[in-house]
Amino acid sequence: MKGYTIGQIAEITGISRDRLRNYEKQGIISPKREADNQYRYYDNHDIDIILALELYRATEMSLPQICSICQDSTLDDIEQAFIQQEQALAVELLRIQKLKASTRRLLDNCEKIKKHLDQICVMEAEPFDIIGEISDYRSYQEYQKLNLDGNNELPIFQKMQRRICFNEHGIYENKMVIVADHEQCFVDKSKSKKRRCVYTIVRDGETQEDIMEKTFAKCVKYCQDNNLTPTGEVYIGMLLIHGNQGKIQSYLEIRGFLEDE
Repeated sequence: MKGYTIGQIAEITGISRDRLRNYEKQGIISPKREADNQYRYYDNHDIDIILALELYRATEMSLPQICSICQDSTLDDIEQAFIQQEQALAVELLRIQKLKASTRRLLDNCEKIKKHLDQICVMEAEPFDIIGEISDYRSYQEYQKLNLDGNNELPIFQKMQRRICFNEHGIYENKMVIVADHEQCFVDKSKSKKRRCVYTIVRDGETQEDIMEKTFAKCVKYCQDNNLTPTGEVYIGMLLIHGNQGKIQSYLEIRGFLEDE
C-alpha cells in the first residue's frame, strides 16, 4: 500500500472514520484506492487537508467555508473568513448570554419560592416603572400593548403585574399594569431607589379557593403586629407557572409597599 488506511488515519489524527467518510462524501478529500481490492488509502496531501479541516473546524466555520479555504484561497480570503466568523460568534455569544440571564432569573425564582413560600417578611424591592395597563390578565387581545417598551425578548407574564390599591374603606383599584425595568424608563434617578415592602409568595391554581383574600388578611395582621404602615399599594407578579396533576399551578410574588420609617 502506498499510503495510510482509514483506520490508520483515524488512529493518527483522532478523527472518527465516519467524519473521514463524510469529508470524502462532500468531495473535500479524495483518497486513492488499491487496484486489487479497492481499499482506500490516504497520502500526505490528504493528511494535510484533513489537518487543515480540523484546524478550521475549531472555529465552527461552516463546511462550505472551510472547503473554500482548503481548496483555493489567499491569505486575504482566510482573514476575511475569520472576520466574518468572529462577527457571527459575537452575535451568538450575545444570544447565549441572554439565554443564560433568563435561565438565571428563573433559577433565582425557584430559590425565592423555596425561601419565601407562605412566609411573610419585610424586604427592599427593586424599583420598576409602570408604562401602561391592560384590562385583565385574560385580556389576550390586548397583549400587543406589552411590547410598548420595545422589549420582545422578555416573557409575557414577566411584563405585567396586578396592582391593587386600598385604604381604610377597602380596595378601590384592581388593575393589570405593564411594567418595565427602571433603568430603561426612569428619568428622575431619585425615584429609582429601592422601597420597603411586606413580601410573600403564594401558590395559586385552578381551584375555587380565594388565596388572595387569605393572604391579604395575613399581611394586614403582620403589619399590625409589627407596627408597619402600608402605603395601600400592592403589586402581584407571577414567578413560575407549570402543570401539576392536569391543572395549571402558579407561584405569585406579592409586595405590599410600606411608608418610609
